[in-house]
Amino acid sequence: MYMRKTALFFAPHPDDVEFGCSWYYMSLLEKRYRVIQVSMTDGAFGTKNPDFKGERIVKIRSNELDRANKVFEDAFNSKIEIIRLGYTDGYLPLSSSTRKRVMEIIQEYEPDIIFAPDPWYSQDYHPDHINTGRIVIFALKKLAPTLMTPIPVMLYYTFAPNRFITVKPKYLKVLPHAFLKHQSQISSFGVKLVMKMIKILILGLNFLKFQKRVKGYRIQEYNQKNEPIYPPHFEENSILHQIKHHLFHLPDFTTFEKLHDRSPEEIGIEIKK
Repeated sequence: MYMRKTALFFAPHPDDVEFGCSWYYMSLLEKRYRVIQVSMTDGAFGTKNPDFKGERIVKIRSNELDRANKVFEDAFNSKIEIIRLGYTDGYLPLSSSTRKRVMEIIQEYEPDIIFAPDPWYSQDYHPDHINTGRIVIFALKKLAPTLMTPIPVMLYYTFAPNRFITVKPKYLKVLPHAFLKHQSQISSFGVKLVMKMIKILILGLNFLKFQKRVKGYRIQEYNQKNEPIYPPHFEENSILHQIKHHLFHLPDFTTFEKLHDRSPEEIGIEIKK
């Protein structure tokens, strides 16, 4: 009997699969993997409109997540499972309880591959992105004694890629339709602009190096005890990596502060611990 392989995608917010790891998402759906998206937070602060923050935007973004995944399901004739953990946007705790919850998910679904944001060489320093990556890695370290072999982890939102995936023309046609379902986050003009940037700044530059359209990710390294090795060290290209770190770091915190201009209490949200 054919056993489908399983992929776990840990997404800090409802739109991070589209922005961070959509190419692998589509590739594994096409390969008939069992695809499971773990949505870590509720998106409660995902708008600049103060009247929408809180439960109103949470409902909107939850619906957008379903609609975007329906685009992928229809395009690749495959079902996607969603696990909503419901932590408060901007307040994802880096704690033993969140690590335990992620450990339970990994143990339950026994994935063949895991995706999470890169918490070290990161292109996006939103606290939820950093904490999602670290929680996954810390959970795998705790699980190491129980694993026969380490689970491959592909880290997205990384500026130090070492593994590349071919981007098929079909993927470029499907992705904008998924983006358009996240109407609270990006306009139709914004989708066109993002797709132009992807084609030129990411796929275009990689084409010059690889002679084909590819997108890079960073694969997590393990030691002989099946424990993830972290943090990585700025060894090769250290100066370049440090420059990239500061270039990505500062703008992200400025954006975060603009969105989180009110407390959870002020928008009627109780922080989930």
